[in-house]
Amino acid sequence: MQPQNRNSDANPKAAASLSGSTTAWTEHVSGEGRTYYHNRETGVTTWEKPDDLKTPQERASVWKEYSKDGRPYWYNSVTKETTWNKPVELSVGSAETTDGLDADPPASAASMASEVSKMSLKPQEQPKVQHPVASTPSAAPPVARPLIRPPPPVPPVKALESMRKHPREFKTIEEAETAFLEMLKTHKVGSEWTWEQTLRAVVNDPDYRALKTTHERKDAFYKYIDQLREQEKEQRRQQLKQQREEVFQMLDSLPLTEFTRYKKVRHLAKDLPQHKALLLENKGRLFFEEYMARRIRDLKDARNRIREERIKGVADYLKDIGISAKWSEIKVRLMEKFQDHLMPVMQPEDSAKHVSLDSPYYINDGTAADPESGLSILDLMEAFERAMADVEMRDSDIRKKEKDAAFRRERQNRERFRELLEEHQSLITPVSTWSDFYPVIKGDQRYTNMLGQPGSTPLELFWDKVELLNEEVYHDRKRIEAAMRDHRFKMNIDTPFDQVKRFVDDHCSVSETHLEYIYQQLVIKAKRRKEEEEERAERHRKRLLDDFKYALYDLEPPVGPESIWDQEKARIEKLPEYRDIGDGEEDCRKVFEHVVQRAKEKVEQRRKRRDSESRKRSRSPTNDREYLDHESGGRSKAARLDGNTSELEEGEMVI
Repeated sequence: MQPQNRNSDANPKAAASLSGSTTAWTEHVSGEGRTYYHNRETGVTTWEKPDDLKTPQERASVWKEYSKDGRPYWYNSVTKETTWNKPVELSVGSAETTDGLDADPPASAASMASEVSKMSLKPQEQPKVQHPVASTPSAAPPVARPLIRPPPPVPPVKALESMRKHPREFKTIEEAETAFLEMLKTHKVGSEWTWEQTLRAVVNDPDYRALKTTHERKDAFYKYIDQLREQEKEQRRQQLKQQREEVFQMLDSLPLTEFTRYKKVRHLAKDLPQHKALLLENKGRLFFEEYMARRIRDLKDARNRIREERIKGVADYLKDIGISAKWSEIKVRLMEKFQDHLMPVMQPEDSAKHVSLDSPYYINDGTAADPESGLSILDLMEAFERAMADVEMRDSDIRKKEKDAAFRRERQNRERFRELLEEHQSLITPVSTWSDFYPVIKGDQRYTNMLGQPGSTPLELFWDKVELLNEEVYHDRKRIEAAMRDHRFKMNIDTPFDQVKRFVDDHCSVSETHLEYIYQQLVIKAKRRKEEEEERAERHRKRLLDDFKYALYDLEPPVGPESIWDQEKARIEKLPEYRDIGDGEEDCRKVFEHVVQRAKEKVEQRRKRRDSESRKRSRSPTNDREYLDHESGGRSKAARLDGNTSELEEGEMVI
């Protein structure tokens, strides 16, 4: 975007109204639409409006003008207030100057040309950015750049003057917008033009004022730019489509294989001058890659389609094979049956259909034999595997159905046998055995059907029935025992059945069949309870006799080996342990005799111990010493006979 020069030389009347004398400051607009000021003499550039360009009202006012993104705002240096609206005291002073600028359009082509020529900066006049002193909400101003493109052409003066004499009026906003767009099209506004650049080219055209506000003009301008860009985009797309079609037509005429590269295509097209330029362009390689990708995709689809059709025929042929079929046998049959459907490379070498795998296959030749078309051994093997998988699945389904049918049959047999047990319920008691029940059902069909099948056997089902009866009897017995405890009824071994039956009828309801087995169990429990009581009494009596025995040991004077029961009885009867035993004199006498016997054993043990000690003391020390001297003298004599007079070392033996 080129900066716009709006110095005082562009419009003398405006310069006279803005400043009373000649100044070195000039006003410009940056590429972002922001206004800045440049000093030709010092080369300084600033966003803040210099005092030389300010009106007397602006110099005297406390308001300072700044801009952000091309939009001016004002800052009060006293109140620190910032506003987008121009203060009233500045608006009144500049009203006359604004009217003067808008009322006088350029009078001649020469004045317009001079104005356009002053819109550019010389290379040596690159502005130096000086940030404004006041605090503004905008960022630091960019450095002004020289013109990137030449200014837009200026319309002929005669055409402008004729249109000024006959200004057009529009009834609707749509007509005004259409006229504005036609005006942009007449001035050949391009899709890359900016609003500022377009404004300088069309501002003097009467149709520029067909739309009244700047907002409407900008909206129409951007709408025109969008339409123009869409048109250019569509033109480029159509041009690209045409080039692609021409390249594809050229490639169709060349002998290409699926492995041909771009370099090979350029070599083949060197004799085709009408198409050589297309391949030399940047998009030639992209067109070639797109063409090859499409043709190879079509080739693979055709191969897959042919292969699928032929594999389907093989699958139909293998539909009836058995589960015991072997690949070695099926392979021979398939090779004979589908010889014409195999790949050309697998055909016999003397056959006309045989094609070597390394033979070039041109994808543009519809009559050529494709070495990779048709079926391979791997395809036949995969078809065989899928057929075998289907056969195995069918066999598995059949086996599963047979297993389910057998399971249902076995379950029905068990249900019928349970019905048989219910029919003979009266013969099954809690104490029944299989040996008693078997003769009753051995000839029944419902029993024979159960033989040999897995799962629960007839014996197990019989014992299940017996256990259920035992469980019922157990719960009834618990209720009877609870009633007996509540009413203090004691069950003994000799309690008659009629007495128990009357008690049960009075206090709880139990089946008479169960009551007989319950009575037997109660009698058994009574016997067991009596035996336990007798065992406890016997253990208590044993503990009393043990206490009596220990009391005899502690008796003073103690019971000796010569003690007699009749002599010691009077003394023993005074012991409390004896009185605790009660009428067990005979048992006490046995305990006394045991104590006397134990005393005799102790006396005998002491006697034997004294005899052993006396025998040990009978060995005299004098006799032992003579024996040792006799033994040592004999060994010394033997040593002297051998002539060995040296002393033996420790650990040495004399031989």
